[in-house]
Amino acid sequence: MNHLGAWRFAVAASVMCSAFASSAAQAPTAHITGRVADLLKVGLPGVTITVVASELRRQIVTDATGRFDIGGLAGGTYTVTATLTGFRTERRTIEVAATGSVTLNLTMRIACATTYEHSDDRGFVVNPPFVDARLLARSDVVADIVIVERSDTEAASGSDCRRRYRARVLQTFTRPRYGRLALRTIDVVVPSYISEMVVPGGEYVVWLSWRADENAFDAGEFIDGFLRPVTNGNVRVRRETYDLDELFKIFEDEWRRAVR
Repeated sequence: MNHLGAWRFAVAASVMCSAFASSAAQAPTAHITGRVADLLKVGLPGVTITVVASELRRQIVTDATGRFDIGGLAGGTYTVTATLTGFRTERRTIEVAATGSVTLNLTMRIACATTYEHSDDRGFVVNPPFVDARLLARSDVVADIVIVERSDTEAASGSDCRRRYRARVLQTFTRPRYGRLALRTIDVVVPSYISEMVVPGGEYVVWLSWRADENAFDAGEFIDGFLRPVTNGNVRVRRETYDLDELFKIFEDEWRRAVR
């Protein structure tokens, strides 16, 4: 090879090396890493992690300890979504530097149920008791209330899928040893899966317990008969209709008998 040929070869090789170096420098190298856990901080395996940015879409599944690592990303804004059957979907938007690594730890909460099936008049419970013993054991007060408004702003507030309402109290009967309570307005938190039954302006008889951490009365988990609609001063129980005074007298007798 003559000197001219050698020079041309050297120039071409230099250009190719420069192009390769430039390409390598521009190759996406950013990472999004993290861990997905439940409220008890136990890692959740099998969670689908989806990363989206403009036209890019990547998915990965968390390992046995709940960890994930998505690499080969360019710098930019990414939406990260975590999904797992039985849990609420978690979604975050994060900024990733071109050559950096972002750690994103997520906590997933149990999904809120969205349907309610009441056993009265549908045959799901054979001869249910007039008052379930669990209501007598767990409740502090029975109240006839009118829902004024919903007072929370989230789809389902808190980690236990409750919705919060402001209520006007018309009548109460308290656990016998507590005496009488003079209540006018109260906050009530109810499971989200019965929220379709609870509407502003609606009147209900409901068994309640005091929940200090929420500073509200809690309707608790579903127990047959814990909440019943009131229509024209009457309540339907086990295919029979009772006026409120009659119903409250039955509740009072049941409660006094249970605490003897």
